[in-house]
Amino acid sequence: MMNRLKNRIKLLRKMSRKWASCSSKGRLTFSYELLTKSKEEKAKVIVHELLHLKDKSHNKFFKNLLTAHLAKKGMCADSIKL
Repeated sequence: MMNRLKNRIKLLRKMSRKWASCSSKGRLTFSYELLTKSKEEKAKVIVHELLHLKDKSHNKFFKNLLTAHLAKKGMCADSIKL
């Protein structure tokens, strides 16, 4: 799993409007600005983007999945604007 994921993560780059993105081909890109955020905020963004590998939308299923994954780590999905 780790080798497959390693090929999907792009180096950090400057992004003017987002913390991260997941392309239609499943490539993850993260903003340099994310490095200045707290550990919890970084974790939320990373989980959010990893879940896009399963579901590309922000529909109810995706939001429930995100909430469930963050709850396992004791985090709340509403405390950061993704």
